[in-house]
Amino acid sequence: MKSQIPLIALLFAASFSSLSAQEMWPGDANNNGIVNAVDVLYIGIAYGTNGLPRDNATTDWEAQPFELWGQTFPDGIDYGYADADGDGQIEDDDITSALIPNFGLSQPSTTADGYSNAAPGIGAPEVTLTPSATLAEAGATIDIGLSLGNLSQPLENFYGIALAMSYDSDLVELEYDDLDNSWINADGADVEDVFVKDEMSGLAELALTRINQTTISGSGQVAEFSIIIEDIIVGLTVDTFRLRIDSVLLIDNNFKRIPMVPDTATIIIADDTTKLSRVRQLSTLPARLFPNPASGQCYLKLPHSLSFLKLVDAYGHVIWQAPPTLLEPTSAPRPIPLQGLPSGVYQVQGGNSSGVFSRNLVVQ
Repeated sequence: MKSQIPLIALLFAASFSSLSAQEMWPGDANNNGIVNAVDVLYIGIAYGTNGLPRDNATTDWEAQPFELWGQTFPDGIDYGYADADGDGQIEDDDITSALIPNFGLSQPSTTADGYSNAAPGIGAPEVTLTPSATLAEAGATIDIGLSLGNLSQPLENFYGIALAMSYDSDLVELEYDDLDNSWINADGADVEDVFVKDEMSGLAELALTRINQTTISGSGQVAEFSIIIEDIIVGLTVDTFRLRIDSVLLIDNNFKRIPMVPDTATIIIADDTTKLSRVRQLSTLPARLFPNPASGQCYLKLPHSLSFLKLVDAYGHVIWQAPPTLLEPTSAPRPIPLQGLPSGVYQVQGGNSSGVFSRNLVVQ
């Protein structure tokens, strides 16, 4: 029996070592295999915490051993994963020196970030994109405000938000501007923000988080984007730009996920003022949807010929496009199939060489 004691001691020591010594990748604060906007929220929750520094720490994108801090996020992830630069403190440097340089990098194995989109029409709070103009010429600059909640439905217990977005990068240059004074820091609290875009893919991410472990409630604009409209595609007189929020994650200071309805900003672009005037005329034509609300099928009444006609969901995804036979000029109503669609608010969009139109459709 005595001869087994050293073996048991060795097994215990090995087990303890495996529990306390882990590997982390700098910037991947939630240890899911990828660095993105959601990791900023984890750093915001743990901001100001101290723990064991990493031996021989670097911010290079590689596995690095570290000792568990013993303090965890609600999902069980140890705070040590959020110490991106390895100095034993969770602070600004973890974002600027490690998370941002490693943004978008991933390991071979990744897990979901837990974005929590809400469907329209169920009473969930909304994130809203509001452009300063919905009709513009090539070469114009347009601001797009980002707002959270509204006066009739303010947000309760805001701590942070992460957004994954997509946009037509071949039409515009997209820039971001934080607001020094908005309702999310009306109490004087500091807010960390990170905006990263990929102009090749037309993908962008934004994170905003408080860092003092307290929440705030309110509503209104919290940030602003600006777009510089470039030349539209050769051969077209009218084009359409969309900035779409694909995924949203809103949290309180306990990392409780609050489902939120995303939004899409749509801007019609014309190549000169005259054609822009014709866009306005077409946009105000009596394109009529009936019945509305509808289920199973609805109809569009519009006598003009069309170059496209489609049905778009609340996330900007095209879920139906009209065949060529429905694009010819006709006095008969054009049928739009709705079978199998979940309840919610959709858009029927159409247009020709002179302009476009969009009508909201409620599916029950």
